[in-house]
Amino acid sequence: MTRSRAASDGTPSALMSTYYAQRASAGLIIAEGTHPTAAGRLGPGVPGLHSDAHRRGWSRVADAVHDAGGRIFVQLMHAGRLAHPTFLPDGLHPVAPSAIAARTEVYTADGRRPAVRPQPLTGAQTLAIVDDFARSAERAMAAGLDGVEIHAANGYLLQQFLAENTNLRTDDWGGTTEGHIRLTVEVVRAVAAAIGPHRVGLRISPGNRFGDVSEPTRTSPTHRWSRSWHRRSWPTCTSSRQAAPSSTTASGTCGQALSW
Repeated sequence: MTRSRAASDGTPSALMSTYYAQRASAGLIIAEGTHPTAAGRLGPGVPGLHSDAHRRGWSRVADAVHDAGGRIFVQLMHAGRLAHPTFLPDGLHPVAPSAIAARTEVYTADGRRPAVRPQPLTGAQTLAIVDDFARSAERAMAAGLDGVEIHAANGYLLQQFLAENTNLRTDDWGGTTEGHIRLTVEVVRAVAAAIGPHRVGLRISPGNRFGDVSEPTRTSPTHRWSRSWHRRSWPTCTSSRQAAPSSTTASGTCGQALSW
């Protein structure tokens, strides 16, 4: 759950250290959505993990949680088309698999504003995002965090690639089930290779329409993908959350890297 308590540059604040330490008795904490690259920022006050300042801030959070007897994973999340030019730095513009604006509003420093039309990612840019996730996960380990959860739900970038109403591509990053799931698979594989699969979780929620995504039950690429897990070399994941079948959210630690 986003708390929006980071500094203006995305560095975790002292208040965040206090907040998570107060919840250390929960056992394993999954921290709020954290952007692995500047273009993936969700809004003002949302933390990042792509600079040395961010790493130092998360280190203070990790130390506070560990001192209180808890464990903490950080949730890596790229906002994709749910970002907004008003809070992205250096003239960056929101990106997505296809140039389709979300029919929703996003939070900015000036209040809620309509989502803008994103710029479609090139194949090379999409591969760079895979590396962004891996490098961010490495910073998480350097900060002393216990692991990462990759956020592929709630209408953010990875789910934008998974969903057929937001991904109209016909190249290797869309079109087929393999194409739609490719970015999520590549991100999990890269992160697992960087920090170890036992420190990696994946969150999906194909029944969740937040962010104007649509993944119909039983027919979406995510559902077809999940039904094949027992036949392929998917990770062994232990689920930590489970919702109703129409809105499934799975998250857990994975025993090996994904492959298709």
